[in-house]
Amino acid sequence: MTDEAHWDIRALQARIADGPQRIRYPAGSPDNLETEKYIEYLGRHLHNAGKNPADADVVVLGMTPEIRLALHEFGYGVTCVDNSDQAIELFRDWIPPAYRQRETIKRSDWTAYASTAGKSIDAFLGDGVLANFPDVGSCRDLLCALFQALTPGGVCIFRLTSLPSRYIELPSLSHEYIRQFRNNDLDPYEFGFAIRKFGFLDRAYDAKNFILNNQLVFELLREMHMNSKLSEEEYAATQRYQFYGPNLLMPRDKLKTLIAECGFQVETHRLNGRHWYDYYSFYVCSKRSPACTVDR
Repeated sequence: MTDEAHWDIRALQARIADGPQRIRYPAGSPDNLETEKYIEYLGRHLHNAGKNPADADVVVLGMTPEIRLALHEFGYGVTCVDNSDQAIELFRDWIPPAYRQRETIKRSDWTAYASTAGKSIDAFLGDGVLANFPDVGSCRDLLCALFQALTPGGVCIFRLTSLPSRYIELPSLSHEYIRQFRNNDLDPYEFGFAIRKFGFLDRAYDAKNFILNNQLVFELLREMHMNSKLSEEEYAATQRYQFYGPNLLMPRDKLKTLIAECGFQVETHRLNGRHWYDYYSFYVCSKRSPACTVDR
C-alpha cells in the first residue's frame, strides 16, 4: 500500500468475510483461481529463467495473505513490503507459524524499497497495487524502480483494474448493476465491486487524470441507500470494498503502454467466469529491455 491514511483499519477489516477462518471477500482480494494463477505465472517464468522456488528472491508488495500463503506452500522464500502498520499487524499472522518464521516483513514505501534493492529481486507480486497511486507520475516512478530492482530476466506479476474502452462514454452504470443484481445476473461480490468501480463514472471519474474519487462514490452510495434506492443487502455488498482515497483507474490500452514505457515486456491475461475478471486482469511484466525508457 502507499496511502496509509486511506487504508485505515476500517477499510482493511471491511474486506474480511471470516476472520477466524482467514477468508476475505473475493474481487477486492484474489479468489482461489486468481491465487493459483499468480503461482502458475510465477512458476512458468522462473522455470524459463532457470530458477528454483527455493532460490528465488520473491517480494510481495503489500500484505496480501492469499498470495503469501500460496508462495509459502510452493516453497518460495517471501519478503513482504508495506508502509501500513495496521495492515502489517492485521495480516501478519494470517499464515501458519511455520511459514511466518521463513517470512521477512519490511515496513517501507514500495518505491523507496525498490529504489534501494539493487538488481537483486527475481519477482515482485502485487494485487491491485498500481491503483493505490494518486497520479500517473507516481505510478511510473514505482514501475521504473521495480524494473531497476529486478535481476536480468526478472518479472512483475500484477492483478490490476483497468477501464474497458466500452465504459468510457457510458453514463452512470449504477442502475444497470442494480438491475442485474436483482435479476440474479450478478452475485453480491460482482455487484458490490462493480458498482464501486464503474457505477458513477460520469460524476466521480476524472478522465483527464484517470482518477476515481472514491469518497464521492461512497457518498453517492450512501445517498442512494438513504433514499431507498439500494436495499440493505445491496448497500452491505458495496461496503465490503470501502476505500475513501483516490484510485488510479487507467484505460486498458494506456495502462499497458505505461508499463511498457518503463522497459517491460507486457503480457495480459483475462480469466473467465466472474464479472470482475473482465476488468481485473493479470499483467505479467518481464524485464527484457536494458533500462527504463522514461524520464523520472
